[in-house]
Amino acid sequence: MQQVITCNKCSKQFRINFAPDEMVLKCPYCKNIISDSSASENMLSIPFGQKKLSLSIMSIASIGIVFIAACIAIGYAMGYSTKSRSDSDAYQEMRTRIESLETERNQLAKLNESISVENNSLRVQIDTLKINETNQSAKQKPRVNENNESKLPKQQSPLIGTWVGTYFEMGGYEQTADKEKGKVWKWQFDEKDAVYGAPGGDSARVPWRVDTSVTPFRIDFGRWGSDPFEPVLVGIWRIQDNQLTICMSADPQLRPSLFSSKHEKDVFLLFKMLKEK
Repeated sequence: MQQVITCNKCSKQFRINFAPDEMVLKCPYCKNIISDSSASENMLSIPFGQKKLSLSIMSIASIGIVFIAACIAIGYAMGYSTKSRSDSDAYQEMRTRIESLETERNQLAKLNESISVENNSLRVQIDTLKINETNQSAKQKPRVNENNESKLPKQQSPLIGTWVGTYFEMGGYEQTADKEKGKVWKWQFDEKDAVYGAPGGDSARVPWRVDTSVTPFRIDFGRWGSDPFEPVLVGIWRIQDNQLTICMSADPQLRPSLFSSKHEKDVFLLFKMLKEK
């Protein structure tokens, strides 16, 4: 606690931090030594109660300073704690997002695996269909010998004999002109040749061959005198209810597969006839 002292020599005043009841003081200006009595007379003394009050004020101030420091420390700690909680929340949110992305990645992996399995299944089905088509084609493809000719049966064919025409169709349309005129055409088959007798007396002799190893049966008409056999007309044939049906094409590379003269690339010929008794 500071007190003000007045020098009894130079009359100047100076402050001291604490002055007991009896002490020797020295003036900082004139270096005069102030006696105890002078000090006592000139000292602005503070009563004991006031000194006690001053000490209380100092204690309160110290407590206030300590309280403020404590508040600052607590505020810093709370701020650090809040920041820590904020960082923890951010970390937790990031972790949750990472787990969500990981789950989505796993789902996509499973979906990709499922698609891969389906693709493999479809590929197997496609391969199976291709194999079936190949086998079917192999069944329908005629057997060939060393001369690359259809392997035909050598025994007598049910075609051998004379057949009288009852129906003629070309390009999907029935040809009725000769029928309306009463003209009749015939087919005659023997073991080597076939003779086609057109209405009006004209006829043609051609070699022929059949292949009954495929369905429908096949029939070829070749060029007369050709050796080896050179097909000119290729077709299919069948006999149902004593009726012979032949569907032919003039293109050796385009054999009919159905008994119909309609075709998008060529004009086929369809004959129906009954065997002459």
